[in-house]
Amino acid sequence: MPVADVDPPTGFGCRRPDATIELLPDNVLLEIFNFYRIADVLSLRGRPWKWQKLVHVCQRWRHVVFGSPLRLDLQLSCSYETPVRKLLGCWPSLPLAVQYGGLPGLQPPAPEDEDNIVAALQHPERIWKIELTVTNTLLEKIELLMQQPFPILSHLEISQEETGLALPNSFLGGSTPRLHVIHLYDIAFPALPRLPLSVNTLTSLGLVGIPSHGYFSPEAIVTCLSMLSQLQAFSILFQSPIPCREKSIPPLKRVILPALMSFGFRGSSEYLEDLVAKIDTPRLVHLSIRFFNQLIFETLQLSQFIYRAKLLRSPSEAMVSSSRRRIAITLTRPQGAVVRGRSHIEISCKEFDWQVSSLAQICDHASPVLSYVERLRVGATASSPSGRNDTDMDSAQWLELFHPFSGVKDLGVTGSLGPTVTSALQQITEEPKFSVLPALRHIHLEGLEGTQSSGSIEQFFAARQITISS
Repeated sequence: MPVADVDPPTGFGCRRPDATIELLPDNVLLEIFNFYRIADVLSLRGRPWKWQKLVHVCQRWRHVVFGSPLRLDLQLSCSYETPVRKLLGCWPSLPLAVQYGGLPGLQPPAPEDEDNIVAALQHPERIWKIELTVTNTLLEKIELLMQQPFPILSHLEISQEETGLALPNSFLGGSTPRLHVIHLYDIAFPALPRLPLSVNTLTSLGLVGIPSHGYFSPEAIVTCLSMLSQLQAFSILFQSPIPCREKSIPPLKRVILPALMSFGFRGSSEYLEDLVAKIDTPRLVHLSIRFFNQLIFETLQLSQFIYRAKLLRSPSEAMVSSSRRRIAITLTRPQGAVVRGRSHIEISCKEFDWQVSSLAQICDHASPVLSYVERLRVGATASSPSGRNDTDMDSAQWLELFHPFSGVKDLGVTGSLGPTVTSALQQITEEPKFSVLPALRHIHLEGLEGTQSSGSIEQFFAARQITISS
């Protein structure tokens, strides 16, 4: 049979009609809208997505969108210059996000915005997020409103425009059964530890820039934390180095925070010691500590706190970094670890010899943790103290800093700090042979090729059988 006489299969070579969006069923439209929502949320960085564009296309799209408010996470945003009363009258009773600042540096609401904020807060049953940069006049207007129950409130973020402000004791005194996030910036809230937060929903508590008149005792904070079994992230950062006002004895039984994975602190070592002596964080992955400058650092409780955290207790790498304003040590677990825990401890200090001396005090208490470190890097930032006369610093300070690193096999030093470090290493030969860095097998000296400092420690290298690279 000739090929030309064979009938082609049905549909073969035929052009199918184009499918238009009107032919798609509602469930497919809903999936498309949801993908659009996800992309919009990512680009807006937490702001409610622009679902209004969809409902203005046609009656059918409006029906699909409003038919799935939970799936599409429909919200109304009340922000700067928003006519809130008109907004509430135009749309269905959707959750409200009150967003007028919240983070430090963002502009506070204008006087005309304050009336819109009041209008929104008059519907507490609909408010799921509050982000406010408050002023004294705004606090007076919303004080009574913020005493109401907020049944769906999930996120609270407050900062201040004027110094010296404090949230009233009655603030947030009503029921908040779905509250997940509280972040306060540079504003006092003395009543916070006494709030009814035992609903076990809070996952993030950030107290950033606590002023002196907003002081919390470690005991009050621990009592508050003990009720928050779902808390995953906690930060307590003071504006100034306020020590503990009452010295207390560590309890026989510590409070366990079973879900906490991130802990941040800024303040005095005395305060931190009293705090961490009272808590255990078995799942802690990220620890960030910043101390203000002080002469003596007693951090034995901090060392024990880190050691009790399974994912932080055995770091394999340490990085000591210096700049003109601070010195820091960062401890990390091996690259291949399932969860790579990280501990960062920083000291605010300008004088380089004080930097090394202060960090040496902390490292001395942390010997049980630092003994696991096999790779140590010592470096300086672009604004490092390399321009100062650091070569006159007492080399014994470096030896005190290195002494707890009994397991280090690989030491790396950048050029700006190289002369002071190599001068200290040279003096190790005058001590008992293996008293400092006993496991050291390799040194990398970056930027010291051919310098006098690099050649002056050949005796040390020979005695230890250490290889050197640059």
